[in-house]
Amino acid sequence: MDEFSCRIYITDSLKAISENTSRLFGGTSVQNRYIDVIRPTTTEKIEEDPRSCEEIAHDIWDRIRRKGGNDDGLNGTGSKIDP
Repeated sequence: MDEFSCRIYITDSLKAISENTSRLFGGTSVQNRYIDVIRPTTTEKIEEDPRSCEEIAHDIWDRIRRKGGNDDGLNGTGSKIDP
């Protein structure tokens, strides 16, 4: 068995153990398989953001300022970050 197949086997086994244990004690467990996380098979198209890079950066800076971020444009290390 190659390493990749071994990882899938081990993680699927651990998933089954955690599901059985959580069912016994009324908890929750991981829903996704390891293979589905590292190699998604989704056919959904990811919607592209129509904004420019500058518009996205401006939006992020606005959100940071609203949450109480530094208005001086410094990132805490003394380095200047241009908004």
